[in-house]
Amino acid sequence: MCSKRIFLAVSFFLLAAALFAVDFGITVGGGAILGGNFTSSETDPTDLMGGAMKMTLSYDTSTFDAGAFIFADATYAELAVAYIAEIGTVTGESITTILGTDPIEEDYVSHVLIVDLLGKYPIILNDRLIVFPALGIGVKLPFAGNDNSDKEHAITWGITAKAGAGLDFALSERLSLRGEALFSYQFISDRDATIEFGPPLGKNDFKFKESGYNFGPQVKIGLGYKIL
Repeated sequence: MCSKRIFLAVSFFLLAAALFAVDFGITVGGGAILGGNFTSSETDPTDLMGGAMKMTLSYDTSTFDAGAFIFADATYAELAVAYIAEIGTVTGESITTILGTDPIEEDYVSHVLIVDLLGKYPIILNDRLIVFPALGIGVKLPFAGNDNSDKEHAITWGITAKAGAGLDFALSERLSLRGEALFSYQFISDRDATIEFGPPLGKNDFKFKESGYNFGPQVKIGLGYKIL
């Protein structure tokens, strides 16, 4: 079911980009992306060891993100695909009916593919410089690593709202320098996780609550080449 939703979301992005490209010139390019991510989440109480005890997990995660992106720009829309490595720390606590409360402090690593579709409005300041506000949505697809450090965690996905601004500075008739600053907030995600503990607990399925947050800034710097 999750794979089907991801396929439909990505297909929508590609179709929308194709429709925009019919009427407007196209610039393609790529570059580097930097950012950060801040997440707070908590699970529902979960039965462990055949119902002998219940456990609740809460996490606060902060990461530094770095990677690369490619994009296709059709004047009033931008389709971008980025690879990002998220590296940071997880803090929190586990609460069980038998063992009580234990603190959590772990390293965090996740490798993520992000697909963004942004609407933008170019404002020409002079013959070299264009600025634009941008607004859109993105799909986040983790494909390696984990979401909670050394505990095996189901790979999850999410949909984010994104807003910000950017600029294009012409280096020549076709080549330009592009910069973007975006803020993202994740409002839809896969809330199920399989987390593996040491014996005797083993693997257990957890359900994360809808409350919590996942947000962060992104900065992109790259080159674009006008092909149409």
